[in-house]
Parts: sequence; C-alpha cells; structure tokens
Amino acid sequence: MIYLRIGEIVDERGWNIQRFADETHLSYPTAYGLYKGRINRIDLKTLDSICEALGIEPGEVFVREPRTKEPVE
Repeated sequence: MIYLRIGEIVDERGWNIQRFADETHLSYPTAYGLYKGRINRIDLKTLDSICEALGIEPGEVFVREPRTKEPVE
C-alpha cells in the first residue's frame, strides 16, 4: 500500500494545516485531506505545489508498505 507522508512532513516543518493550505494555494478541505492521508489521488500540479512549498522532491511525499500475504490453509 502507498501512503502520503504529507502530514508528517508538515508537522516536521512546525506548520499547521492552515499554513500548509496557504503556502500551497490549496483549499483548506483539500489541505486537510492531504494532511490526514484521506486523499487517494493527487494531481501532478498539486504535487508540484506541495513539493515547491515544502522544499522537497516528489519521492519524499510517498511511502510504500509491502502488503502481507495471508497464509494459505
């Protein structure tokens, strides 16, 4: 599964959600959804705005956790 690290990165910067929204020029509901990891898809323009505001590269936004396979009985 792939997860967004945006909330973690925003917290590391000492920003609140409102500042994140302001710096990225996103609406508060969108910024909130990204911060909480409730957004499933991200537009490249949005990703670019996030990276620009946070001073990071796109690869730093995502983390992949391997799926665990259920044992077959």
